Amino acid sequence: MTEKNNEDVKQNNTPLNARLEQKSYQVLKTLLLSEEDKRLQQLEFYFKSPKAHAKKIALALPKAIRQADGVLLRDALDEALHDTVQACLVESVHREPELYVDALYPVILPMIKKSIAEAFKEVMQSLNSAIEQGLSINRFAWHYQAWRSGMPYREVVLRNTLTYRVEQAFLIHRETGLLLRHVSNEGIDELRDSDAVSAMLTAIQDFTQDSFSANQQDKLDTVEIGDYTVFLDRGAYAMLACVIQGIPPYSLRDHFETILGDIHQKYIGLLTKFEGDNEPLAVIDSELEKCLLSERKQIEDKSAVSGKYILIPLLLIFAIFGYWAYDSWLFEQRRENYLNLLLQYQGIVITENNYQQGELVIKGLYDPLIANPNEILKNSTLQVDEVKTDWQAYHSLVPAIAEQRLKQVLQAPPLVKITLKETRLILTGVADKAWIKNLAIITPVLTGVTAIEYHQLQTYPQFINQQLETPETVAVFFQKGYLQLQGIAPIAWRNALAKKIAKLNFITDYQLDKLEITEEKQRQILSEKLEKQFIYFIKGSELLETQSKKLLNLVSLIKETNHLSEQLEQTMYLIITGHTDGLNTTKYNTALALKRAEKIINYLRQQAVPVEMIIASQLSTIRRSNKLQRKVGFAVIFNKKEKK
Repeated sequence: MTEKNNEDVKQNNTPLNARLEQKSYQVLKTLLLSEEDKRLQQLEFYFKSPKAHAKKIALALPKAIRQADGVLLRDALDEALHDTVQACLVESVHREPELYVDALYPVILPMIKKSIAEAFKEVMQSLNSAIEQGLSINRFAWHYQAWRSGMPYREVVLRNTLTYRVEQAFLIHRETGLLLRHVSNEGIDELRDSDAVSAMLTAIQDFTQDSFSANQQDKLDTVEIGDYTVFLDRGAYAMLACVIQGIPPYSLRDHFETILGDIHQKYIGLLTKFEGDNEPLAVIDSELEKCLLSERKQIEDKSAVSGKYILIPLLLIFAIFGYWAYDSWLFEQRRENYLNLLLQYQGIVITENNYQQGELVIKGLYDPLIANPNEILKNSTLQVDEVKTDWQAYHSLVPAIAEQRLKQVLQAPPLVKITLKETRLILTGVADKAWIKNLAIITPVLTGVTAIEYHQLQTYPQFINQQLETPETVAVFFQKGYLQLQGIAPIAWRNALAKKIAKLNFITDYQLDKLEITEEKQRQILSEKLEKQFIYFIKGSELLETQSKKLLNLVSLIKETNHLSEQLEQTMYLIITGHTDGLNTTKYNTALALKRAEKIINYLRQQAVPVEMIIASQLSTIRRSNKLQRKVGFAVIFNKKEKK
């Protein structure tokens, strides 16, 4: 029992021992590695925190840049930062341009002011010289020279008047004011004390800057002493002073600045090491001698000049003046012709007509419905480069143009005439009925039109009735150029119809099949009436007493029918048929029937009936006495007359 309990205790103590051992291990690990864990956590926080990383780099970068030494290291740094810095500058300029304007303003503005002042001074000097010489006799020669060479007259004057000579050049040390080197032209007396001159110039510079200049950047650049002018140019270590006699052009400054820059570039070592001895600087004399420029005008014999340039220039002046006057007269004629040509067009209004800088300037208004004034210019004698035009489109109220515009807006048919009286639009002519109805809708949108009168407008059927003089018995149907006539009309009107329709050019096709002829209808009625007429006999060929009046009516009926046939250009044939009853023999009845017909024919001839008559006979087949068969009947045939 005791052994078993010992084993149980041993088994229960095993996990406890393991836990104690593990805890002891953790305590030992903490004691040995706690500092390393802390550092690892700091490094992890450092790399996971961009702000802390950037802060460390910001603290280290300036020191690293200052410690950078060596060409390769500087080149690598420049290559690494070039694109980034450049992009930042560009972005900054675009985002805040005012910042850079404020920064550059103190530097650029004095440079601009100085450049403008020098240019203006040079122009004034040139102008003064030109005015002084402008009234001399030399002006004729200079005009001739300008004409021959093609140069401007002002440039010729300057070439003949601006003369100068750079007599001496001083190179002065900028810090000490000591004379570095001095050169002069041949024939110029050497200065007794050139150092005193350099000291004087330095003192004048300091005096003017201290007394008059509010800006320390302003420097004295010109000194005028009698007929002499001194140009001063400054470099980093030396100042160049050039003494000039005459009127120097300010373009010399660029030349002097270039020479001073070359001296600094070539002899920077000598200038920086100068300690009062100017003998080592003797090599600079060759550069200073480049400043000793001169420009002289040629002096001619006055007698030769007077003989050469008095008569010839006067002749040239008269010739030039004559040519100018003639050319001006021709231009004036061309101008007048063009203006007169413009005034012929209604709808063109000229608002300005004058000369500006040698050109004829014409401004005005034109209506687009007329010819463009620039196209009219091509038909004139003026050249395109002689005229400067400015035309603005507008709507003219000239009646003819306004009517044309209204015709376009209304899309008026060709036979509609538009007349504009003040603000009333009057329409006359012929139009489609639907177009006339639309006028009430269109009228309110017409600019400048307060009322529209179209009661004089006719529809196409009305106009056709009027032009064709259509009878009341004829109906007119017209649509989209197609004409159809229906009804009955006289032959004379019908025959003239084709010519009348041909004059109406808006009719493209027509149909007359349903148009009947009045005479034809009347003749048909008379023919039917004539064929119903019968003349009765007693016995043999003796007429009944009551037939005399019928014969007179018969004659009138035949003549009227024949008259209608002639109007219809047809020949009338009257068939007169004798009838008998069935009594007696056939031979007897045939002869009797012909005798009865012959008697009627003779009567009609006596009455001057102008018709062709044909005799015929007809016998009754019934053999009995029938007084109704003792008669003469009539039939009519019409044939078209043959044209001779």
